[in-house]
Amino acid sequence: MRIGILGIGDLATKAYLPVLSQMADVELVLCTRNPLTLEQVKKQYRIHESYTDLHAFLESGLEGVFIAAATRAHVTLAKMAIAAGIPVHLDKPIAANYDDCLELEQFSLRAGVPCFIGFNRRFVPAIQPLIREEKPSMVLYRKNRRMDLTDLETMLFDDFIHVIDTARYLLHDESVEGLASALLTQDQKFSGVALTLKSTTSYAQCIMKYTNGIDEEIIDVFFDHMNYTVRDLNQTIRYEANQQIETKQNDWVPTLTKRGFQAMCEAFLDSLRQRPSASIAISDALVSHRIANDALLQLRKKGPFAND
Repeated sequence: MRIGILGIGDLATKAYLPVLSQMADVELVLCTRNPLTLEQVKKQYRIHESYTDLHAFLESGLEGVFIAAATRAHVTLAKMAIAAGIPVHLDKPIAANYDDCLELEQFSLRAGVPCFIGFNRRFVPAIQPLIREEKPSMVLYRKNRRMDLTDLETMLFDDFIHVIDTARYLLHDESVEGLASALLTQDQKFSGVALTLKSTTSYAQCIMKYTNGIDEEIIDVFFDHMNYTVRDLNQTIRYEANQQIETKQNDWVPTLTKRGFQAMCEAFLDSLRQRPSASIAISDALVSHRIANDALLQLRKKGPFAND
């Protein structure tokens, strides 16, 4: 199976290349504008075919392509691949703003060529026990950091959108709507966002704070008479009948498996093989981007962003 990787940056070198290069039935084809980077990566992973010319790359007989380029180039590159009839796996976010996300979804649907979006948390093994037939009564999701904030739009679309999408996935309720609030420091500076996802039957509270004392990611999911906690995508604790059962990923399990990249890549390849696949269609992922955009508009109307 001839699979392309378009864009050889951090994501490609830290995630896609280590996973895909180990798959026996995958023949990787690379494309980036930097010839020095190409030669280094080809040598490291023993890849024989590469291109600096995008048109030649798209005409090389690819059966699918992972696009790992900068967000600002996502829509242009994905549309070129789709126009060439090549199914696309695109890293999140789809684009840096919602209008561009919607444009790409419509382009993919009109062309009849699938575009899948890379939300790796849906594939994290520690989260899988939380996916049950019954809907949870509540989800609490905290993904906190110790780092400087970028601009609000980048923060919501590039970082917080992971929280939005995973909470949606856990609720499995397409009718949820979001209500966002800014988190402020004592001197009224923006420090993060709180988002409530709610429908008539579902509720989730999502928080990301950038002035936290520690980097952490904690997910609490509540069912009737049972609840789960997932810590840092590695440890799952089940609480039932006043007892707790803890499951932690084996230290020997590769990090890319623990963080869902292995299963996410396999799901995309399964979709190309016409097998049942958990790959995330762009129309599904677009809902998470719409909620992020709604949060952006809400925050710009109030608090420290009222004049943005």
